[in-house]
Amino acid sequence: MIISKLILRNFRAFSGYHEFDFTNKKIILINGPNGHGKSTIFDALNWCLMGKLNRYTGSIEHKRFSYIVNYNARKQGSYITFVHIEFIDENGRSRSVKREIKHNSSEKVFIDGQQIQLSEATKCIANILISDKNMDVSEDEDIDLASLVSSTQLLSQEDLDEFVRGNKPGERYKKLEKILGFKKYGEDFKAYCNC
Repeated sequence: MIISKLILRNFRAFSGYHEFDFTNKKIILINGPNGHGKSTIFDALNWCLMGKLNRYTGSIEHKRFSYIVNYNARKQGSYITFVHIEFIDENGRSRSVKREIKHNSSEKVFIDGQQIQLSEATKCIANILISDKNMDVSEDEDIDLASLVSSTQLLSQEDLDEFVRGNKPGERYKKLEKILGFKKYGEDFKAYCNC
């Protein structure tokens, strides 16, 4: 699956409605000066697909300010905030994921326009991300959605920096396993080879 469109409404630094069309783009690089929304684009993808912002995991930053809803929209009282991602697979089929929060309402997730239970979101999103690989996520399977997203959609600045700066080949190999999401296969290989 390739991201073909990203739509934001009142999400973090983006006040109002913003649409980014990535149709027919194989790789998307985001570049620009500090303070112009690069991190917010990554945050939008993280929040829509995983329901959280990875860079705030383990911090108290989210308690100090509304880190999802745009400040100006929140000040107005009644707001709707959402991130909508459209994907297209290698056969041209389109899928979508949307996560939204409304004023005085709970978070909702929509897959292809249909609302789903939050408890089902991880499995449904994982199935979308791997659907063009002829795989399926089973009911009882533990899903590491963060690794799946980073191996199929996102490669953050931090991941690239850690990889490039790795001093030893073993460190770079471990980072590459994490970036590409094949750590599990590396462990299986090591066990098979008795390494």
